[in-house]
Amino acid sequence: MKIAIVGKGTSAIITALVAIKEGHAIEIFHDPDQKHLQVGESTTVPIGQLIFDVTGLSIFELEQLGIVSTKFGVKMMGWGTGNTFIHNIGIPSEKEHYIEANKIAFHFHTQKFNDFFNELLERKFDVKYHAEKVTKSEEVEGGIELNGKLFDFTIWCSGWTEEESWLYKEPFISTVDSAILYQKDHVEPNYTIHRTTKDGWQFELPFPQEGSSRCGYLYNSKYSDPTKDKIFYYQSEREDAAPHTHINWQPRLSRKLIVDQRTAYNGNRLMFIEPIEALSLHYYWFFALYIMKYLKDPTFETYMNTNINYMHEMYLYQIMLAFHYSYGATQKGSQYWEVTTAQAQSIMNSREHGDHDFLEACIANDMLHGTNFSGIGLYRTKDMLQLHSGFTGKAEEEILNTFN
Repeated sequence: MKIAIVGKGTSAIITALVAIKEGHAIEIFHDPDQKHLQVGESTTVPIGQLIFDVTGLSIFELEQLGIVSTKFGVKMMGWGTGNTFIHNIGIPSEKEHYIEANKIAFHFHTQKFNDFFNELLERKFDVKYHAEKVTKSEEVEGGIELNGKLFDFTIWCSGWTEEESWLYKEPFISTVDSAILYQKDHVEPNYTIHRTTKDGWQFELPFPQEGSSRCGYLYNSKYSDPTKDKIFYYQSEREDAAPHTHINWQPRLSRKLIVDQRTAYNGNRLMFIEPIEALSLHYYWFFALYIMKYLKDPTFETYMNTNINYMHEMYLYQIMLAFHYSYGATQKGSQYWEVTTAQAQSIMNSREHGDHDFLEACIANDMLHGTNFSGIGLYRTKDMLQLHSGFTGKAEEEILNTFN
């Protein structure tokens, strides 16, 4: 099948790799005047595996090329009771084995990563690039035309437009909607840092080969404006350091993944709420798989089922956000945390395992019987055990003894 992808950012690259793996021919349209945001991003394990399956490049090789840095998990600081803990991402003690097998996640600079993979897709996989903004898209007999060029299907990964605001809805949980991006010299090798602040939380993505971290100070513009207080972040004095950048977004999600018979959305065109634990990027990969499954059987029944499953996954995604925020943070007198924690607890308490004491019993029961009732979305019971233990400060053994 001949597929047009609109956009050449991270989600477009992930979508292209999934489509190439399925044997589709890909052409990419992009606005030459649209610049990449100078930001750091991180992934979950399946994206590294996807890259290896399609290109043969391991995360170790990409790290040697200076494209990525390895990621073993997320170091949570100030969440819940305030104890620092690590949420591992499936990496056991024998880390060397997992690096070799590519069962590992990574961090990357958006610009560097996207430039590298767009060049690779064009050179190695004959992906054709059109440096032109799509100004005309219409269904015709036998396909869909973009700027007069005929395709079987189109996947938009170019970011949403206000003209299509009717197609989106706001998430039922409200967290952060703004960020100040900056670079600092200190690094915490191999772990993403998620540190709570009075205004929200802060991420740090380490790049040890550079001796620096790409960081973001995240907040909700309804409650504070930390741009007026420059004490909260550290600006690197390195000559090659990226200048700090202020961004904001409107958290929202499309009502449909498969928009019509010839069109699907992915990336920010589809949804974005916030960047915690790389959940959005993980779902861009996950929904690319959904799109490919639809293309194998593009019937009305598959169209309906795919969109229903998409909305169910988006529901679980928001429950995962509520799960994190329901434990609160150590920030005292913070309006952001008072409001957000109360909202998250209300959401969780409306579900079967919203009560944290009951969740402990569910986790213990799951671990005892090998079930997964306490899992949420991509989080399995072992993730819930690790996170709940870290948020509450209880030892995992103590939680597992709850059921007995």
